[in-house]
Amino acid sequence: MRATSTKQTQGVSCRTPLLGGLPMGVAKVVLGIVLCSSGASQALGGQMEPDWLSPVYAGRGFSTAATSTSSEAVFANPAGLSRMRNPRSRDGLHEVNFPRITLTGSERSLGKLGDALGDPKGTTSNPLPEALRAAEPNGNSELRFETRVFPSLVFGGKSAATWLVGAFSDSRTTLVRQTGSEAGRHEVTRDTTIGGVLGVSASSRSGTVSYGLSVRPNARYYSRVADVMMLPETSPADPTSLAGLQRTLGVGIDAGLLFTAADFWLPTLGLVVRNLPLGCVAAIEHPYAKSSSTICGARRSGAIQSGEIRTQVDPTEVRLGVSMTPRFRLGPERLNLRLSAEASPLVVPLGDASYGLPDVPLESLLKAGAELYFGHPLIQNSFAIRSGVSDGEATWGVSIALSFVSIDYASFARRKVFDDRSNTTTRQHSLGLSAKW
Repeated sequence: MRATSTKQTQGVSCRTPLLGGLPMGVAKVVLGIVLCSSGASQALGGQMEPDWLSPVYAGRGFSTAATSTSSEAVFANPAGLSRMRNPRSRDGLHEVNFPRITLTGSERSLGKLGDALGDPKGTTSNPLPEALRAAEPNGNSELRFETRVFPSLVFGGKSAATWLVGAFSDSRTTLVRQTGSEAGRHEVTRDTTIGGVLGVSASSRSGTVSYGLSVRPNARYYSRVADVMMLPETSPADPTSLAGLQRTLGVGIDAGLLFTAADFWLPTLGLVVRNLPLGCVAAIEHPYAKSSSTICGARRSGAIQSGEIRTQVDPTEVRLGVSMTPRFRLGPERLNLRLSAEASPLVVPLGDASYGLPDVPLESLLKAGAELYFGHPLIQNSFAIRSGVSDGEATWGVSIALSFVSIDYASFARRKVFDDRSNTTTRQHSLGLSAKW
């Protein structure tokens, strides 16, 4: 499979006017996106690192603001927790997920990174430089492998709020080759976030309005494992070990709202503010336009790394989405078609600071997805297929539930911006496995 394509782009500035002057309606958001489209579509592409990557959400184009009705809603829209169980149920314990493991990587990286991780310093057969050389013979390239774990417990009383308690680990190893000012330079980084999560959600008596809150205290460990200099005409050099793990601490707080007029045939609106602003950091180079600005969000403390945004702040994200779920009879079964669209992450510019990331290209702002499944309109039970669009690229996925075991798969694209302002788009594959009681 050809995993990478590279193109040169130029960056332009365009800020979506959401909340720029409170209050502002949905019409102004849509108008702002339309007005920005002529410039934003030409902006330098990039991708913000997600706090959590779910194969279910990835398969439908990461359109989650109005469709999050599972325990993973604590990472997308915590208001959806109350819609994953019947509020009239007398059962206190609703769901246990364990261990819920997700593996994600490109087709190239799934094989090559396994060798590199086993011997990151190349002390025996020098696999790291060989893996980097195999990644891409010429030009800039990126290899990435990610593992995620999220065990959780969901409970609540009759006509009471729904609660979630869980723990999560998100670890990624990235091998980057850059052929700009230092030809043949390769960097290896590891980025691991470990934390707990507490979510709570409730609904109005009629069930039309749901609201929720989640809190995610976490520790993030960042390490530049090695630098390797390799030129095409030379043998791979031994990697140079750099600083060990550096820790930062942070607390992410998310608030969400869901509104359904009457029935799921009608639109459901979702509004989420992730990483409520607890502080701002000046002169941050963000991953879209490669320019410096003051970014506000969940500010981190500890051993920050210059140039690495994830060690300094988790930017505030405003997400606005809509979904609807037409339903059809197929024999004795009810077939659901869930359609969704979303604009995120929307920026809130106030003065010289940005609550969120400015200069986000239009193709990264707009997301859409479709999901086909049997059973209850809010709950996928046995089998589901998905497709969507995110970052201007197609996504797709499938889920299979066998007894108490669930298997989820998704394919999506990841865009990486390099120091010479070129970018690559690499096809990623994500596989999740969970046992649910």
